[in-house]
Amino acid sequence: MGTLATTLSVILSISALPAAEVAGTWTHRGDDGLEGTLELRQSGQSVSGTYTEGGISSVVTGTLDTAGFVGRVVMVGEAMAVRAERQGQTLVVLVQEPGQLQPTRLVFRAAAGQEAAAPAPADKPAARPAIAAAAPPGLEKLDTVGAAFAPPAGFAVQRTAQGLVATDAARALALVVFTHHHRDATELARQARNAVEDGGVTLRPVSVDTCKRAGADGVQVAYTGSANGAPAEGRGIALVGGDGGGPCFLLVGRAGSLDAAALKVLDDAVASVRFYAPVAQPLVAQAKARLAGRTLSWYSSGGTYTGGSWSSERSLALGGDGRYRRSGETSNTGANGQVAGASANRGTWDCVAHGAGAAVLLRGDDGSTQTLPIELTDRQDVILLGGQKWALPP
Repeated sequence: MGTLATTLSVILSISALPAAEVAGTWTHRGDDGLEGTLELRQSGQSVSGTYTEGGISSVVTGTLDTAGFVGRVVMVGEAMAVRAERQGQTLVVLVQEPGQLQPTRLVFRAAAGQEAAAPAPADKPAARPAIAAAAPPGLEKLDTVGAAFAPPAGFAVQRTAQGLVATDAARALALVVFTHHHRDATELARQARNAVEDGGVTLRPVSVDTCKRAGADGVQVAYTGSANGAPAEGRGIALVGGDGGGPCFLLVGRAGSLDAAALKVLDDAVASVRFYAPVAQPLVAQAKARLAGRTLSWYSSGGTYTGGSWSSERSLALGGDGRYRRSGETSNTGANGQVAGASANRGTWDCVAHGAGAAVLLRGDDGSTQTLPIELTDRQDVILLGGQKWALPP
């Protein structure tokens, strides 16, 4: 059991922070030059407004928190989860599209004349750990990112495709170890601001800070939330290896249970990390050879509750030079005629290990990242990417 002081410290750290100010006009311009406008109003803890792009207006609703707001946008009859965070003169919006494991990241800027506080300068450490030629003996290995560590003594260990889960039933503690493929601590910190949701566990970040551990840049996160309906809290630390990517450690327990002894479990595991050269995965190379230089396409359509129809078409060109271009068109036909919109973005791509399989990692020029798990099929003209069926030309 934890102490009352630990529980109170978590509660006070949340209640002492004021709700964010997000009301106003925000604009976003895509790589194709198409501009989107987000008009937001706030009343008490509620947020409402519209997002307009390419002549299509979508309804946005949400609830304020200390960083921005959490809610949803209904776009062409389809509801999508939204997480927005105000960062000075910008509003970073994450949109979770159905079937996608990672959200789409959009950066909006305050309209001219709209007051905004200047963002605090970020700490950007530049440490890179020593890299051994092979994994040290006696440690658990994460070959895809070249990191080895010592599991906590006395915990029951269960290995998973991504890493392992170590549990102490007597103290109701769990240490979850998995991997990431971000390039640096700045990119990692951006992703760490998202909530962790897995089964009956929901954890939302209270604080996100950069750190240096085991000779490497890293990010440490404090969480609060629930596990199977009961109040819970968590602490996470993730490290970046020499060429990007690395291990993530997440300690979860009942609210108030993460006392000094429990946090030492996390600290000791992180301190034990040793980096070595990642081990190439045959499936990753196979997937990359199949996708490089190809343009994938996806199409979906349906009806609306008003009797109209909608369609959505996307393409993803994965260049042999490591660059990608993603574009999409959406149209909505109803009693008032047809409305259409388009979007596009560019960046770099690669195939990376994802559990026991592989995934396409997209890094947008706008700073966004997205991981799309790959499922190769027997058919040469079809591939499952991010849980969706894409056509793959010969």
